[in-house]
Amino acid sequence: MPSRAPIKLKVLNVIAAIAHRSKDSVQESQTLDGDLGLGGTVRAALAVPFTRIAREYPQGKRVTILEARALKTVQEAIDLVHARANGVG
Repeated sequence: MPSRAPIKLKVLNVIAAIAHRSKDSVQESQTLDGDLGLGGTVRAALAVPFTRIAREYPQGKRVTILEARALKTVQEAIDLVHARANGVG
């Protein structure tokens, strides 16, 4: 069962790359749309890298486009990928 810490680092790296920011500047409390400028279409596209992260683990499940588009904060993104990596959902 993967812990949250390594998944958090991977998710932060993905979000930072997409938002054209350093990974150190992305915080869990930030909003994806308002603070980082990731609109609905970009958030939906995060389903692909988030699924790759989740499926690195044997019980990992995919992140759907609708789930990714509905994300509001960085923390929600980390929690979603962590849940999917643990086979929840």
